[in-house]
Amino acid sequence: VSIIVVAETKANDTAATRRLVAERVLATVGLPASEIVLVEPGTIPKTSSGKLQRSLCRTRYLGEELEPV
Repeated sequence: VSIIVVAETKANDTAATRRLVAERVLATVGLPASEIVLVEPGTIPKTSSGKLQRSLCRTRYLGEELEPV
């Protein structure tokens, strides 16, 4: 099982943000994140009603179309 996290952030300290996300994933799911990809706000696709489009985000991740910060 691989857990990939794509998260939007404005933070300048990406190392600290990655560490916090990793801790939260481990505490919540009980498994470590395999990869944490931090992207600029507005990068993760959403529907017109504001819901995350997880499938499209996965496709962009697998196609290496996401630009990490």
